[in-house]
Amino acid sequence: MNDYRIIAKDAATGDDLTRIITERTDKAARQAFDKLHWDTPHEITGSELVKENTTATKQQERDALAKIRAMVEELGPDSYLAAAFAGCFELADQNIEYDFGDSMKARAESANLDAEKAQKELAAANARIAELEKSRDGMSRELQTLRKRTFTPGLYKSLYDMVSADLDGVKKNMAFLADGIADNASNPDCDAFKDYVRDYKAARELRASREWQMKELKAIAPEDAQE
Repeated sequence: MNDYRIIAKDAATGDDLTRIITERTDKAARQAFDKLHWDTPHEITGSELVKENTTATKQQERDALAKIRAMVEELGPDSYLAAAFAGCFELADQNIEYDFGDSMKARAESANLDAEKAQKELAAANARIAELEKSRDGMSRELQTLRKRTFTPGLYKSLYDMVSADLDGVKKNMAFLADGIADNASNPDCDAFKDYVRDYKAARELRASREWQMKELKAIAPEDAQE
């Protein structure tokens, strides 16, 4: 946009009329002058370029945007320009309304930078995870070795037999309790049925504990231990 000084003469009084008009061209500035002084008969006698690259007013930008939007809409929703301008008109409205300087290009570049940063952070995180996993595996092997060294074959065998026998006893007790539940199932409100159910639940928890102990004992068994 440019600033033009438009000079005119009032046809009725002969007075000079002068006004600075911001427009794209001299012709557009003269037309804008005529619109502003439509109620005063006048004749434009001259014009002068006062300043170049003047910032357009918000209303001028709104008018220009409306014209561009109308031209693109006339091409149809499937046109190449419609695809290229998708979201741009709304962004331009926001820029004009709130004095922003945002653009789809800037957003895309920012998104690319964010994506690159995220990729680098992810790669660094994956590398750190690999280091930790490697360290964890090494520590786990060392721990297993230390655990195995803690038990002599005789001590290990004694603990294993004790847990194994306890597990067998728990399983037998659960079978007994299951029979009691079945025998009293026809009267679930009786005390016997409730006692069997209660004891069965406790036995089931104990069985899980003993099975876990057996698993752990097997994992740390000395090489010369016999189950």
